Amino acid sequence: DCVVTATNGLGGTSADSNDIENIAGIAPSISGVPTISSQTEVGETITATPASVTGSPTPTTSWQWERSSNGATGWADIIGATSSTYTLVPTDDTKYVRAVQTETNVLGSDSANSASSGQVSFYDADAAAYFAAASITDPTEKDAVNQLVLDLKGTGSTTNNNNIWDSMNAIYPVSPTSLAAAAFNLKNPSAFEITWYNSPTHATTGITGGTTKYGDTGYDANSEGMSNNDFGITYSGVYLGGDYAMGVLSAGAYFAIRNASSKKIFYAGGSSTSALGVDTTRSVTTGIRSSNISREIYKNGVSNGTNTTSDTKTLPALTIYVLALDNAGSPAGYFAGEADFWAVHTALTGGEVVDLYDAISTYNANVISGGR
Repeated sequence: DCVVTATNGLGGTSADSNDIENIAGIAPSISGVPTISSQTEVGETITATPASVTGSPTPTTSWQWERSSNGATGWADIIGATSSTYTLVPTDDTKYVRAVQTETNVLGSDSANSASSGQVSFYDADAAAYFAAASITDPTEKDAVNQLVLDLKGTGSTTNNNNIWDSMNAIYPVSPTSLAAAAFNLKNPSAFEITWYNSPTHATTGITGGTTKYGDTGYDANSEGMSNNDFGITYSGVYLGGDYAMGVLSAGAYFAIRNASSKKIFYAGGSSTSALGVDTTRSVTTGIRSSNISREIYKNGVSNGTNTTSDTKTLPALTIYVLALDNAGSPAGYFAGEADFWAVHTALTGGEVVDLYDAISTYNANVISGGR
């Protein structure tokens, strides 16, 4: 009601108006559905964003997260999961989750379900795709590969936590499972699978080549659009007096890591543009070409020097071989050393090379008890 008061110098008086009966409110109504972020790995946190709501008095928002075995039916409350964020736990592995938004005021409530998440996994989705393609089931190897992916993406435990995953074009971590498993490209398991010739020797510590034994990655850096002045390759393993650890040659243009009597390691152009050498201990060697006058070689993440001789040669339009050189379509320079990792990537900075070395070293230490 309304109270009216009249006042003058002699005093005042008040009177109440008539009362208005029930003042109508508006019950809550949700428009659309809430959304959730896309995380699906155990340990990650999913965030729910509410859908629009109307109502008077202003409704209060509450949340309930639910779990399902198939993402469509059988949804059940996750006990205690009642905030707008939810951190995935081991119980969620192989399951699906969703968020339920409820809006409430004195006149009632309304609820809406988000869409289902993707299937939750203990592993990064890229790592899981690699496991499926390579038929990897060993838990130790799965954990090692998953850590490798996280390290490459900058969310693991490398020195600088750079995201170098996006700079990688083809990644071949040698799987201890089998020679066949070691053929798969971690960056994209459905592309650039290595074709092995004459059965290189596979062991849990790596793959050894030798006369006629090599692999063809099927990766043509030229046709894949890599820039002549923005590329690199990385090899991890032991040099045992062989020749090319990986590479390609056409009409005098090299893209290779080499170990011959000259101890030349990284060719990024003509044969005169090689850079330094390495010893025969197991090491990680990265070659980077960032311009036609800058080619740098790194050993175990540390620069061994830069070659600044101008060279305008372009990337050979041939597929890259491992444990040999693709010499205009024919294998040459068979490599007798043992390899445990190959990669093709764009030019990396010094800090990124350090992180790549960290990632490879951690993988090699984790994938086999005692390292390799």
